[in-house]
Amino acid sequence: MLTATIIESILATLVVAQILYLGANWFELGPLAKVLPKELVFWLERSGVAPLYGATILAFTFNRGLLSRLLSLRVFILLGEISYSIYLIHQTLFITAREHRALAQLPDLARQSCFVSDG
Repeated sequence: MLTATIIESILATLVVAQILYLGANWFELGPLAKVLPKELVFWLERSGVAPLYGATILAFTFNRGLLSRLLSLRVFILLGEISYSIYLIHQTLFITAREHRALAQLPDLARQSCFVSDG
């Protein structure tokens, strides 16, 4: 269990670091851009981290580590289901807001509260 926890922790840390690295645009501006060829940096930015994500999914599949057991608690499962349902309907809400001119003329805070109170 300790080995699985260590592997999960390392992989999760690498995934978070990659997301932060990508979000901060460090692939183009950071130290890698100065050392590596431009094509390799572009590949790393776009698809070079796919094996990292695959290894992370594989490590969490076995559900042997502390982190995967923590994430399988009912609270986190419920949060995942809620966020997925919001993801599924968010574009519909944006399109509805654009199509209704009266709603689109309201300030942003009022528009958001209309969507929250309707659900």
